[in-house]
Amino acid sequence: MEGEVSSRGLPAVAATCDGVRVWSVYVPNGREPNSAHYEYKLKWLASLRDAVAKRWLDRVNAPLEKIAETSGPAPARLERWLRALFAAKYTKVCDDPEMFATYLALAQEARDVVKAYKENLANQIEHILSDGVEQGAFEVADVKTSARAIFDATVRYHHPAHAEEWSDPELSARIDVLLALLLKGLEAPNKR
Repeated sequence: MEGEVSSRGLPAVAATCDGVRVWSVYVPNGREPNSAHYEYKLKWLASLRDAVAKRWLDRVNAPLEKIAETSGPAPARLERWLRALFAAKYTKVCDDPEMFATYLALAQEARDVVKAYKENLANQIEHILSDGVEQGAFEVADVKTSARAIFDATVRYHHPAHAEEWSDPELSARIDVLLALLLKGLEAPNKR
């Protein structure tokens, strides 16, 4: 996996069983806080944390990337992409809230990994918007800025900080209204 953690210097064993990657790590104490060994151990643990967060985010990203890269009408792809993002986050939170809470704690410390993930998502939206402009379906002056605006405008439906709101019985209707508004706002004048 990208971001693989080297176990050189620390006893660590990894195995995959039925698609589940398991690490067993022995991280001894007893070193002086200012020693090179201690600093190495802290850096190694940080790289392990980043690799775990990245792997989790890559699993959320994979189906979204497929949608972004497929051909077809950009408005339908953008709507499908956003709904897939919302559903992926909702599923992760609701299927195993304890695991999600653990991941969230990891992700809060893996800021660079999360930042790269968010940039990748915005880039996927940008790609769909660019296709829409080429198809004549969207009129967008600055696709990069517009992509980030769409990402930010939908944050309530995909950012874990809003997970408690996702049990709202009106959520589906609110998503429908937001997506209709976004797509209408992007629409090229000749399509209206």
